[in-house]
Amino acid sequence: MMAIRWSEAQRAYVADVLKRFDYKSDRCAAAARGVLPVARQVDDKAVGLRLAASEGAPFILSKPPKSRQFYHHVLVEADAHRVDAFTGEDGFDADRYLERYWQHHEHLFVSEVDVETIDVGIQRGDEP
Repeated sequence: MMAIRWSEAQRAYVADVLKRFDYKSDRCAAAARGVLPVARQVDDKAVGLRLAASEGAPFILSKPPKSRQFYHHVLVEADAHRVDAFTGEDGFDADRYLERYWQHHEHLFVSEVDVETIDVGIQRGDEP
């Protein structure tokens, strides 16, 4: 499967962002704020996405080996890929992302989100 079409410099930058805000940091929105401007250089239709549980479930669960529990998760979609700390800088095919990385994926709700406004108070991007 092909990876997102980053230039070498873009790829290195995104890798650094995802290293600083890895999946254990609980700072996915901060990671998305770092990734999205670069993703828009590759795909001007790149967007931020928010994953949440549907049907009133209190949280969502990522799959092992990076298993974690979240109230919601923020990531970026660009170039037919979804990019976050789970996928790494290569991203993962947007159509198969939920099934690959999330438990009970059929019960997840995906919506576009403004990464500049979600979780800003608790997830600042300038902190290590």
